[in-house]
Amino acid sequence: MDTLKNTSVFNDITLLDDNEDYHMISMDEVEEKEIQWLIPNYIPKEQITLIVGDGGVGKTTSWTSIISALSKGELCFFENQEEDKREPLKIGFFSSEDPHDSIIKKKLRLNLAKQSNVKTIPITDKRFHKVKFNSQYLEGLIIENKLEVLVFDPLQSFIGDSVNMGARNTMRSTLNNLIALGKIYHVTIIIIVHTNKREMAGGRNRASDSSDIWDIARSVIFVGDASDEGIHYFSQEKSNYGKLQPTTLFKIEDSVIVKVGTTSKKDFDFQKEKTKGNKKKSLVEEAKEAVISLLNDHDAYSDEIYNLAEELDISKSTLKRARAELTSEGIIKPKRTGSNKGNDKQRTIFSLVKKVQIQRFKKYRGPKIQ
Repeated sequence: MDTLKNTSVFNDITLLDDNEDYHMISMDEVEEKEIQWLIPNYIPKEQITLIVGDGGVGKTTSWTSIISALSKGELCFFENQEEDKREPLKIGFFSSEDPHDSIIKKKLRLNLAKQSNVKTIPITDKRFHKVKFNSQYLEGLIIENKLEVLVFDPLQSFIGDSVNMGARNTMRSTLNNLIALGKIYHVTIIIIVHTNKREMAGGRNRASDSSDIWDIARSVIFVGDASDEGIHYFSQEKSNYGKLQPTTLFKIEDSVIVKVGTTSKKDFDFQKEKTKGNKKKSLVEEAKEAVISLLNDHDAYSDEIYNLAEELDISKSTLKRARAELTSEGIIKPKRTGSNKGNDKQRTIFSLVKKVQIQRFKKYRGPKIQ
Protein backbone atom coordinates (compact mmCIF):
# COMPACT_ATOMS: atom_id res chain seq x y z
CA MET A 1 0.00 0.00 0.00
CA ASP A 2 1.30 3.39 -0.91
CA THR A 3 1.84 5.61 2.07
CA LEU A 4 -0.59 8.53 2.10
CA LYS A 5 0.86 11.92 2.87
CA ASN A 6 -2.17 13.05 4.84
CA THR A 7 -1.61 13.41 8.55
CA SER A 8 -3.69 11.89 11.32
CA VAL A 9 -6.23 14.01 13.21
CA PHE A 10 -4.83 12.60 16.46
CA ASN A 11 -1.22 13.68 16.08
CA ASP A 12 1.32 14.83 13.56
CA ILE A 13 2.16 11.46 12.01
CA THR A 14 1.62 9.87 8.64
CA LEU A 15 -1.96 8.61 8.42
CA LEU A 16 -1.09 5.16 7.06
CA ASP A 17 1.98 3.08 7.86
CA ASP A 18 3.31 0.57 5.35
CA ASN A 19 4.23 -1.76 8.21
CA GLU A 20 0.65 -1.99 9.57
CA ASP A 21 -2.06 -4.39 8.40
CA TYR A 22 -5.36 -2.53 7.89
CA HIS A 23 -7.34 -5.43 6.47
CA MET A 24 -10.77 -6.04 8.09
CA ILE A 25 -12.81 -9.23 7.98
CA SER A 26 -15.94 -9.15 5.87
CA MET A 27 -18.85 -10.79 7.70
CA ASP A 28 -19.70 -12.94 4.70
CA GLU A 29 -16.39 -14.71 5.34
CA VAL A 30 -17.35 -15.54 8.94
CA GLU A 31 -18.71 -18.99 9.78
CA GLU A 32 -21.63 -18.77 12.20
CA LYS A 33 -21.19 -20.82 15.38
CA GLU A 34 -23.44 -21.82 18.24
CA ILE A 35 -22.66 -20.72 21.80
CA GLN A 36 -20.58 -23.42 23.45
CA TRP A 37 -21.05 -24.22 27.15
CA LEU A 38 -18.59 -25.61 29.66
CA ILE A 39 -21.56 -26.18 31.99
CA PRO A 40 -24.86 -25.80 30.09
CA ASN A 41 -26.73 -22.56 30.87
CA TYR A 42 -24.30 -21.65 33.67
CA ILE A 43 -20.70 -21.29 32.45
CA PRO A 44 -20.04 -20.49 28.76
CA LYS A 45 -16.84 -21.75 27.18
CA GLU A 46 -13.94 -19.38 26.47
CA GLN A 47 -15.60 -16.57 28.47
CA ILE A 48 -15.43 -15.06 31.96
CA THR A 49 -17.78 -16.26 34.70
CA LEU A 50 -17.84 -14.64 38.14
CA ILE A 51 -18.58 -16.34 41.45
CA VAL A 52 -19.44 -13.60 43.96
CA GLY A 53 -20.12 -13.70 47.69
CA ASP A 54 -19.35 -12.57 51.24
CA GLY A 55 -16.59 -14.22 53.20
CA GLY A 56 -17.46 -17.53 54.81
CA VAL A 57 -20.59 -18.31 52.77
CA GLY A 58 -19.18 -21.16 50.68
CA LYS A 59 -17.42 -19.53 47.70
CA THR A 60 -14.27 -21.64 48.00
CA THR A 61 -16.28 -24.79 48.66
CA SER A 62 -18.38 -24.00 45.58
CA TRP A 63 -15.51 -23.50 43.14
CA THR A 64 -13.51 -26.44 44.49
CA SER A 65 -16.64 -28.59 44.11
CA ILE A 66 -17.02 -27.38 40.51
CA ILE A 67 -13.42 -28.05 39.48
CA SER A 68 -13.48 -31.41 41.25
CA ALA A 69 -16.43 -32.46 39.10
CA LEU A 70 -14.85 -31.05 35.92
CA SER A 71 -11.52 -32.77 36.62
CA LYS A 72 -13.16 -36.21 36.49
CA GLY A 73 -15.83 -35.48 33.89
CA GLU A 74 -18.78 -35.57 36.27
CA LEU A 75 -21.76 -33.25 36.71
CA CYS A 76 -21.72 -30.34 39.16
CA PHE A 77 -24.02 -30.15 42.18
CA PHE A 78 -26.33 -27.58 40.55
CA GLU A 79 -26.74 -29.41 37.23
CA ASN A 80 -29.56 -31.67 36.11
CA GLN A 81 -28.17 -35.04 37.09
CA GLU A 82 -29.84 -36.65 34.08
CA GLU A 83 -27.52 -34.80 31.69
CA ASP A 84 -24.71 -36.64 29.94
CA LYS A 85 -21.32 -36.62 31.59
CA ARG A 86 -18.43 -34.71 29.99
CA GLU A 87 -14.81 -35.43 29.26
CA PRO A 88 -12.41 -34.79 32.17
CA LEU A 89 -10.77 -31.36 31.91
CA LYS A 90 -7.37 -29.93 32.85
CA ILE A 91 -7.70 -27.09 35.34
CA GLY A 92 -5.36 -24.44 36.67
CA PHE A 93 -6.22 -22.49 39.81
CA PHE A 94 -4.46 -19.59 41.51
CA SER A 95 -5.45 -18.59 45.04
CA SER A 96 -3.96 -15.96 47.30
CA GLU A 97 -6.50 -16.58 50.07
CA ASP A 98 -6.53 -20.27 51.00
CA PRO A 99 -3.43 -22.49 51.38
CA HIS A 100 -3.13 -24.94 48.50
CA ASP A 101 -1.67 -27.69 50.69
CA SER A 102 -4.30 -27.66 53.45
CA ILE A 103 -7.70 -26.04 52.80
CA ILE A 104 -7.87 -26.52 49.03
CA LYS A 105 -6.08 -29.87 49.04
CA LYS A 106 -8.57 -31.18 51.61
CA LYS A 107 -11.60 -29.93 49.68
CA LEU A 108 -10.34 -31.51 46.46
CA ARG A 109 -9.70 -34.81 48.25
CA LEU A 110 -13.10 -34.93 49.92
CA ASN A 111 -14.79 -34.07 46.62
CA LEU A 112 -12.92 -36.96 44.96
CA ALA A 113 -11.24 -34.73 42.37
CA LYS A 114 -8.93 -36.27 39.81
CA GLN A 115 -6.05 -34.29 41.28
CA SER A 116 -3.63 -35.09 38.44
CA ASN A 117 -5.87 -32.85 36.29
CA VAL A 118 -5.73 -29.94 38.76
CA LYS A 119 -2.61 -27.75 38.78
CA THR A 120 -1.52 -24.60 40.58
CA ILE A 121 1.32 -22.27 41.43
CA PRO A 122 1.03 -21.57 45.18
CA ILE A 123 1.39 -18.10 46.64
CA THR A 124 4.57 -19.26 48.38
CA ASP A 125 6.20 -19.76 44.95
CA LYS A 126 8.07 -16.63 43.79
CA ARG A 127 6.56 -17.12 40.32
CA PHE A 128 3.07 -16.45 41.71
CA HIS A 129 3.43 -12.67 41.32
CA LYS A 130 3.96 -13.18 37.56
CA VAL A 131 0.45 -14.62 37.18
CA LYS A 132 -1.57 -11.62 35.99
CA PHE A 133 -4.53 -11.35 33.64
CA ASN A 134 -2.50 -9.47 31.05
CA SER A 135 0.82 -11.31 31.44
CA GLN A 136 2.64 -13.32 28.81
CA TYR A 137 3.60 -15.69 31.61
CA LEU A 138 -0.06 -16.72 32.03
CA GLU A 139 -0.19 -17.49 28.32
CA GLY A 140 2.85 -19.72 28.72
CA LEU A 141 1.22 -21.61 31.60
CA ILE A 142 -1.87 -22.28 29.48
CA ILE A 143 0.20 -23.61 26.58
CA GLU A 144 2.67 -25.67 28.62
CA ASN A 145 0.05 -27.31 30.85
CA LYS A 146 -2.70 -27.58 28.20
CA LEU A 147 -5.16 -25.90 30.58
CA GLU A 148 -8.87 -25.81 29.70
CA VAL A 149 -10.23 -24.03 32.79
CA LEU A 150 -8.67 -21.24 34.87
CA VAL A 151 -9.78 -20.16 38.36
CA PHE A 152 -8.54 -16.94 39.99
CA ASP A 153 -9.28 -16.30 43.69
CA PRO A 154 -9.75 -13.42 44.28
CA LEU A 155 -9.92 -10.89 41.44
CA GLN A 156 -7.70 -8.26 43.10
CA SER A 157 -4.63 -10.49 43.22
CA PHE A 158 -4.29 -10.80 39.44
CA ILE A 159 -4.99 -7.39 37.89
CA GLY A 160 -1.56 -5.79 38.15
CA ASP A 161 -0.36 -3.01 40.43
CA SER A 162 -0.88 -0.23 37.87
CA VAL A 163 -4.59 -0.92 37.32
CA ASN A 164 -7.03 1.36 39.14
CA MET A 165 -10.07 -0.87 39.71
CA GLY A 166 -12.26 2.03 40.82
CA ALA A 167 -11.87 3.98 37.58
CA ARG A 168 -14.37 3.28 34.81
CA ASN A 169 -12.96 1.28 31.86
CA THR A 170 -9.51 0.72 33.41
CA MET A 171 -10.26 -2.96 33.93
CA ARG A 172 -11.56 -3.49 30.43
CA SER A 173 -8.24 -3.62 28.59
CA THR A 174 -6.83 -6.03 31.18
CA LEU A 175 -9.85 -8.32 30.93
CA ASN A 176 -9.97 -8.06 27.13
CA ASN A 177 -6.55 -9.69 27.13
CA LEU A 178 -7.91 -12.49 29.32
CA ILE A 179 -10.84 -13.04 26.96
CA ALA A 180 -8.44 -13.15 24.01
CA LEU A 181 -6.46 -15.90 25.74
CA GLY A 182 -9.74 -17.76 26.29
CA LYS A 183 -10.66 -17.54 22.61
CA ILE A 184 -7.23 -18.41 21.22
CA TYR A 185 -6.53 -21.35 23.55
CA HIS A 186 -10.15 -22.44 24.21
CA VAL A 187 -9.87 -21.74 27.94
CA THR A 188 -12.81 -20.94 30.23
CA ILE A 189 -12.19 -18.44 33.04
CA ILE A 190 -13.78 -18.36 36.51
CA ILE A 191 -12.99 -15.37 38.74
CA ILE A 192 -13.89 -15.15 42.43
CA VAL A 193 -15.14 -11.73 43.55
CA HIS A 194 -15.97 -10.33 47.00
CA THR A 195 -19.07 -8.30 47.86
CA ASN A 196 -19.14 -4.71 49.07
CA LYS A 197 -21.29 -5.41 52.18
CA ARG A 198 -24.01 -2.95 51.08
CA GLU A 199 -27.36 -3.49 52.79
CA MET A 200 -30.62 -3.67 50.83
CA ALA A 201 -28.68 -4.34 47.65
CA GLY A 202 -28.38 -7.39 45.47
CA GLY A 203 -26.79 -8.66 42.29
CA ARG A 204 -24.75 -6.05 40.43
CA ASN A 205 -25.06 -3.50 43.24
CA ARG A 206 -23.45 -5.87 45.72
CA ALA A 207 -20.47 -7.00 43.63
CA SER A 208 -17.37 -5.10 44.75
CA ASP A 209 -14.64 -3.50 42.68
CA SER A 210 -15.01 -2.24 39.11
CA SER A 211 -18.31 -2.40 37.23
CA ASP A 212 -16.28 -3.35 34.16
CA ILE A 213 -15.84 -6.87 35.49
CA TRP A 214 -19.64 -7.31 35.72
CA ASP A 215 -20.14 -5.92 32.21
CA ILE A 216 -17.49 -8.15 30.64
CA ALA A 217 -18.51 -11.35 32.43
CA ARG A 218 -21.02 -13.43 30.47
CA SER A 219 -22.35 -15.20 33.55
CA VAL A 220 -22.42 -14.09 37.20
CA ILE A 221 -23.26 -16.40 40.10
CA PHE A 222 -23.77 -15.34 43.73
CA VAL A 223 -23.16 -17.60 46.71
CA GLY A 224 -24.65 -16.68 50.08
CA ASP A 225 -26.41 -17.78 53.26
CA ALA A 226 -30.10 -18.58 52.75
CA SER A 227 -30.91 -19.12 56.43
CA ASP A 228 -29.49 -19.51 59.92
CA GLU A 229 -29.81 -23.29 59.61
CA GLY A 230 -26.71 -23.72 57.45
CA ILE A 231 -28.50 -23.54 54.09
CA HIS A 232 -26.67 -21.64 51.32
CA TYR A 233 -27.73 -20.47 47.87
CA PHE A 234 -26.07 -20.61 44.44
CA SER A 235 -27.88 -17.97 42.39
CA GLN A 236 -27.22 -17.02 38.78
CA GLU A 237 -27.66 -13.24 38.58
CA LYS A 238 -26.56 -12.61 34.99
CA SER A 239 -26.56 -14.70 31.83
CA ASN A 240 -25.84 -13.10 28.46
CA TYR A 241 -26.47 -16.26 26.48
CA GLY A 242 -29.67 -17.63 27.99
CA LYS A 243 -32.32 -17.21 30.66
CA LEU A 244 -31.39 -17.17 34.33
CA GLN A 245 -31.44 -20.59 35.95
CA PRO A 246 -33.26 -21.47 39.19
CA THR A 247 -31.31 -20.86 42.39
CA THR A 248 -29.83 -23.97 43.98
CA LEU A 249 -30.08 -24.39 47.74
CA PHE A 250 -27.38 -26.47 49.39
CA LYS A 251 -25.68 -27.37 52.63
CA ILE A 252 -22.03 -28.20 53.25
CA GLU A 253 -21.13 -31.48 54.93
CA ASP A 254 -17.40 -31.87 55.58
CA SER A 255 -16.42 -29.69 52.59
CA VAL A 256 -18.83 -31.54 50.28
CA ILE A 257 -21.88 -29.75 48.85
CA VAL A 258 -25.24 -31.47 49.23
CA LYS A 259 -28.09 -30.05 47.17
CA VAL A 260 -31.30 -29.65 49.17
CA GLY A 261 -33.57 -27.97 46.61
CA THR A 262 -34.17 -25.03 44.28
CA THR A 263 -35.97 -21.70 44.54
CA SER A 264 -36.92 -18.76 42.35
CA LYS A 265 -35.40 -16.33 44.88
CA LYS A 266 -32.34 -14.34 43.87
CA ASP A 267 -29.56 -12.62 45.79
CA PHE A 268 -31.58 -9.44 46.40
CA ASP A 269 -34.47 -11.46 47.89
CA PHE A 270 -32.15 -13.19 50.35
CA GLN A 271 -30.41 -9.94 51.26
CA LYS A 272 -33.75 -8.21 51.81
CA GLU A 273 -34.87 -11.01 54.13
CA LYS A 274 -31.56 -10.85 55.95
CA THR A 275 -31.82 -7.08 56.46
CA LYS A 276 -35.41 -7.36 57.70
CA GLY A 277 -34.42 -10.20 59.99
CA ASN A 278 -31.51 -8.22 61.43
CA LYS A 279 -33.76 -5.21 61.99
CA LYS A 280 -36.38 -7.35 63.72
CA LYS A 281 -33.72 -9.06 65.79
CA SER A 282 -32.19 -5.73 66.82
CA LEU A 283 -35.60 -4.44 67.98
CA VAL A 284 -36.09 -7.52 70.14
CA GLU A 285 -32.58 -7.13 71.58
CA GLU A 286 -33.32 -3.49 72.30
CA ALA A 287 -36.54 -4.46 74.06
CA LYS A 288 -34.76 -7.16 76.08
CA GLU A 289 -32.17 -4.66 77.29
CA ALA A 290 -34.90 -2.21 78.29
CA VAL A 291 -36.74 -4.89 80.28
CA ILE A 292 -33.52 -5.91 82.05
CA SER A 293 -32.77 -2.27 82.82
CA LEU A 294 -36.23 -1.84 84.34
CA LEU A 295 -35.98 -5.01 86.44
CA ASN A 296 -32.49 -4.09 87.59
CA ASP A 297 -34.19 -1.29 89.53
CA HIS A 298 -37.31 -3.07 90.74
CA ASP A 299 -39.68 -5.94 90.06
CA ALA A 300 -42.41 -5.01 87.57
CA TYR A 301 -45.86 -6.17 86.51
CA SER A 302 -46.68 -7.01 82.87
CA ASP A 303 -48.49 -3.73 82.22
CA GLU A 304 -45.46 -1.72 83.38
CA ILE A 305 -43.25 -3.73 81.02
CA TYR A 306 -45.68 -3.08 78.18
CA ASN A 307 -45.50 0.64 78.92
CA LEU A 308 -41.93 0.51 77.62
CA ALA A 309 -43.33 0.10 74.09
CA GLU A 310 -44.26 3.76 73.81
CA GLU A 311 -40.94 4.92 75.18
CA LEU A 312 -38.97 2.69 72.79
CA ASP A 313 -41.36 3.23 69.86
CA ILE A 314 -41.78 -0.49 69.31
CA SER A 315 -44.83 -2.77 69.31
CA LYS A 316 -46.16 -4.57 72.36
CA SER A 317 -45.73 -7.85 70.45
CA THR A 318 -41.99 -7.14 70.24
CA LEU A 319 -41.88 -6.54 73.99
CA LYS A 320 -43.87 -9.73 74.54
CA ARG A 321 -41.34 -11.67 72.48
CA ALA A 322 -38.46 -10.05 74.37
CA ARG A 323 -40.07 -10.95 77.69
CA ALA A 324 -40.64 -14.55 76.54
CA GLU A 325 -37.01 -14.93 75.40
CA LEU A 326 -35.69 -13.54 78.68
CA THR A 327 -37.90 -15.97 80.58
CA SER A 328 -36.77 -19.00 78.52
CA GLU A 329 -33.13 -17.91 78.96
CA GLY A 330 -33.62 -17.89 82.73
CA ILE A 331 -32.75 -14.20 83.04
CA ILE A 332 -36.15 -13.11 84.39
CA LYS A 333 -38.78 -15.05 86.30
CA PRO A 334 -42.57 -14.54 86.39
CA LYS A 335 -44.63 -14.97 89.55
CA ARG A 336 -48.39 -14.92 89.99
CA THR A 337 -49.80 -12.61 92.66
CA GLY A 338 -53.35 -12.11 93.94
CA SER A 339 -56.12 -14.59 94.70
CA ASN A 340 -58.36 -13.48 91.83
CA LYS A 341 -61.19 -13.11 94.39
CA GLY A 342 -63.13 -9.91 94.75
CA ASN A 343 -60.88 -6.93 94.17
CA ASP A 344 -57.73 -9.02 94.61
CA LYS A 345 -57.05 -9.52 90.90
CA GLN A 346 -54.45 -12.00 89.84
CA ARG A 347 -51.44 -10.41 88.14
CA THR A 348 -47.99 -11.50 86.95
CA ILE A 349 -44.92 -9.82 88.37
CA PHE A 350 -41.47 -10.26 86.87
CA SER A 351 -38.16 -10.18 88.70
CA LEU A 352 -34.56 -10.36 87.53
CA VAL A 353 -32.87 -13.69 88.25
CA LYS A 354 -29.49 -13.12 86.58
CA LYS A 355 -27.54 -9.90 86.56
CA VAL A 356 -26.78 -8.93 82.94
CA GLN A 357 -24.44 -6.12 81.90
CA ILE A 358 -26.11 -3.65 79.56
CA GLN A 359 -24.08 -1.33 77.34
CA ARG A 360 -26.68 0.57 75.35
CA PHE A 361 -29.32 1.59 77.88
CA LYS A 362 -29.35 3.87 80.85
CA LYS A 363 -31.28 2.38 83.71
CA TYR A 364 -35.02 2.78 83.22
CA ARG A 365 -36.65 3.95 86.42
CA GLY A 366 -40.38 3.53 86.43
CA PRO A 367 -42.63 3.80 89.47
CA LYS A 368 -41.83 1.20 92.10
CA ILE A 369 -44.44 -1.39 93.00
CA GLN A 370 -46.42 -0.60 96.07
